Amino acid sequence: MKLYKIALALMVGIGKAAEKNILIKDATALEEIRKVNALVIDKTGTLTTIIDPTTESSPNSERLKPYAREAMEELRQQGIEVYMCSGDKDERAKAVAQEAGIPNYRSQVLPQDKEDLVRQLQQEGKHVAMVGDGINDSQALAAADVSIAMGKGTDIAMEVAQVTLMGTDLRRIPDAITLSKRTVGMIHQNLFWAFIYNVICIPLA
Repeated sequence: MKLYKIALALMVGIGKAAEKNILIKDATALEEIRKVNALVIDKTGTLTTIIDPTTESSPNSERLKPYAREAMEELRQQGIEVYMCSGDKDERAKAVAQEAGIPNYRSQVLPQDKEDLVRQLQQEGKHVAMVGDGINDSQALAAADVSIAMGKGTDIAMEVAQVTLMGTDLRRIPDAITLSKRTVGMIHQNLFWAFIYNVICIPLA
């Protein structure tokens, strides 16, 4: 009965996530998300959207995705440190990080640098999530404790990822963490009451 309740709670949690356009690969991924206290996020295509030029003289530019800053603030309120990675020069990377409200950023990074950052944070004792959308993110996604891909990203990123966000709303990241905590909390509560029942009621019987 206890195993049935645990399985049911996990199924409900994964189902609730899907309703919010968060696709969680399995129960292990759902359980791991709640432990995240550091998050590394790719800039281009993940945090920002490329805008096609409107005139021949206009260069390609980018802007933050809708609700990106709000999502980063929600993560901060959850006690999660956010690190932005960008292949851009420092000036551009810094400007985007400031606009998004991200105090920690890395500029001119290569795929190996992203993986190195994930592993560095892990060595500091952090439980790290990586959010990315492209081939350049696959190494870091594979190294992270929790890997999160954007639904419109490359196939390789989505294949590696434990969690896929459908759409562009980055607020789904803190939503996934909250949902994981609630689901696992419900499981622990069920186990607690089952333990109390076994301690008190079975001897009486």
